[in-house]
Amino acid sequence: MARKKKNKFSFTKSNIIIFLILSVILISFTFIFKNKIEAFINKNDISNEIDNAGLVMHTIDVGQAEAIMIKLPDGKNMLIDSGNTGSDKIERLKSYLNDNYFASLNNKEIDYFIITHSDADHCGGASMIFENFKVNTVYRPNIFSNKVASEESIVTSYNKKYVSTNVWANTITSMYNEEDCEIFFSKSGIEIIEESYSIKFLAPTEDNYSNVNSYSPLIVVEYNNRRIMLTGDATIDTEEKAIDNLIECDVLNVAHHGSTTSTSVEFLAKVNPKYAVISCNSEDGNNYGHPHQEILNRLLNYMSESHIYRTDLNGNILLNIATDGDINVLLDVKVSTTFIRAEYILIALEGILFVVCFTVNYKNQEKN
Repeated sequence: MARKKKNKFSFTKSNIIIFLILSVILISFTFIFKNKIEAFINKNDISNEIDNAGLVMHTIDVGQAEAIMIKLPDGKNMLIDSGNTGSDKIERLKSYLNDNYFASLNNKEIDYFIITHSDADHCGGASMIFENFKVNTVYRPNIFSNKVASEESIVTSYNKKYVSTNVWANTITSMYNEEDCEIFFSKSGIEIIEESYSIKFLAPTEDNYSNVNSYSPLIVVEYNNRRIMLTGDATIDTEEKAIDNLIECDVLNVAHHGSTTSTSVEFLAKVNPKYAVISCNSEDGNNYGHPHQEILNRLLNYMSESHIYRTDLNGNILLNIATDGDINVLLDVKVSTTFIRAEYILIALEGILFVVCFTVNYKNQEKN
């Protein structure tokens, strides 16, 4: 008896059409509701506890150093300083940016990188930033390196302030090696005006200072009638020379880790802050006693103790100015380990859909 010949398996035309129709529906649904899908899947992610349409300021715990990342309302961002040297500190900053800030974004571009001054605890991770992220614009201090050939001639010819550290030389070199990156010197009068927010430099007002900390710019970011003042390690000298430029601000990034070298009585009277954020940490051998009690006492004249936030006590600090102007603060923000994108869900569902169509088609052919 002749054996019955098995039919070669193939998809029927109707099953192919059904698969394509369902795929189009699935793809359309995924991209239309992308944000809602990601919010549901990543419901424990910090992005779901804030108003992402507003302004978000991340004060990152990088030890006895400083690094602040601000997401601006139009989707652009601004990084102020990059923490200290040391592989563990650099990796901490890199992990936070990759896993908390850029995880849900399609690119890893930094629109504005503010390098306040040449101290290692503020520019220590700058080379890592240039190596791992695309930087579009840099604002640098009027401090040069006599270890970089192109800068050495400027120091010699124009008697400019210079620093001889390797970390500053590496920062300068990395900065000028960055492709398609505009570089400006920080100075009062610089303004970035966008539709919903502005960034204004109130200092430095001078070309030269005796102390490198004094080159730190005083920057005001304004959004929705709220203002944040960023300070780096700006000294009382910086404050005094910019006193006529100062305006009231809701949030103060306290200068120089809360040292008495900064944040004078006169400065606070002008700025009149309601919230304060201090970057400091004892884990790095903080023998300076930052923040100094005298500065904390001064701040208490303007706000309650519960509105003074410190990275040594509160870890990573996230401050959000919402679209309605409300200020919300999240403390001890952990570095996210996973962020599941809607595209990954789509790929998985497409795979399941294919298996279902394949199985149904196969069973129908077996019956026939």
